[in-house]
Amino acid sequence: MQKIKEPVPLLTDQEKKYLVMLSAEVMNGKRRHEIVLLSRLLKESSVTALEWVHALAEHGSSVDSQTLDSVKRVLDMSFFTEPTRKKYGDTPVVVFTEAQQFVFHPVLLQSMQNNEYFKEMLTDIIQSASHITEQYDCHEHLTLYKKYSRKDSCKLLNWLSDESSTMYGYKTKYQTCPIFVSYHKHEGVEASTNYQEEFISPEVLKWSTRSRRTLESEEVRTILEADEQGIDLHVFIKKDDAEGTEFYYLGKAHPDPQSAV
Repeated sequence: MQKIKEPVPLLTDQEKKYLVMLSAEVMNGKRRHEIVLLSRLLKESSVTALEWVHALAEHGSSVDSQTLDSVKRVLDMSFFTEPTRKKYGDTPVVVFTEAQQFVFHPVLLQSMQNNEYFKEMLTDIIQSASHITEQYDCHEHLTLYKKYSRKDSCKLLNWLSDESSTMYGYKTKYQTCPIFVSYHKHEGVEASTNYQEEFISPEVLKWSTRSRRTLESEEVRTILEADEQGIDLHVFIKKDDAEGTEFYYLGKAHPDPQSAV
């Protein structure tokens, strides 16, 4: 019996971290903007901001300065917390040059030139993301009934950084307020956090703020006056914690101050 020994391609530690980052943050296809830019950079040495915008328009994607800036922060790593940046290698994927052009970071570019295996894997991630993103509504930041984590909400609602660790059930910032609801609480939940939340009808959700808040609390008033203040309330829900860290997106909500108690 003859054994066939095939060489195993090697990756540097930084190359592995690049692939981990792109697999976690881009391949899920939840936002098309990063994918379009990376796809262009695989074919061209640089891409201007205008070329990127035109490419997005060709794909039917919405374009606004807040989203474009958010993508920059994701690809240069500044959006992430320090532990996450460390996990991802703390080296940008893409940089925006003084010549107003997007280019791959020199470290990543050198890996692509020197390691064909790394380039193949990088290309495969971006191509896979291009197919997956077709499942998402490119005209909206979030797609109805798709699943998102708290970190996804920070990223896709264009927050400056990942604040998911302090978001808990909800947080108002940058004229947005993502609200996360676990419909069934497990038996070990303390009474102080066992909020009463349920659908009164398909259109009406009974929802509770954090404990020890009143109708006069600033954060409560902000939510009750969300429509007047131009704040978008986004509702995410899952059946229970056993489903993991992602919630189904149910769309924008409007408060009913008359029913608040």
